[in-house]
Amino acid sequence: MNYEREVKEMDFVMLEENKDLLVSMEQCLLNRESILLCGRSGNARKTISHLLCFMMNYTFMTPAITKDYSIREFRKELKAILELLA
Repeated sequence: MNYEREVKEMDFVMLEENKDLLVSMEQCLLNRESILLCGRSGNARKTISHLLCFMMNYTFMTPAITKDYSIREFRKELKAILELLA
């Protein structure tokens, strides 16, 4: 797989539920819809998101939330993302 050669090694098994998630996420992005992924950790959502962004030639961005993260940092990161889109 090109993703493993070009980006990083995938250390998870592509289960049927992961394939379903990948397909539904792809459909959302193709229809210009938004995606909000939440839930317990360890369900490979982030890995699948990275893989999908690679497949669609998108850039994956996520806020770097820390203990002292505030609305000011959120606005700063959002501004930086919107500047990249302009």
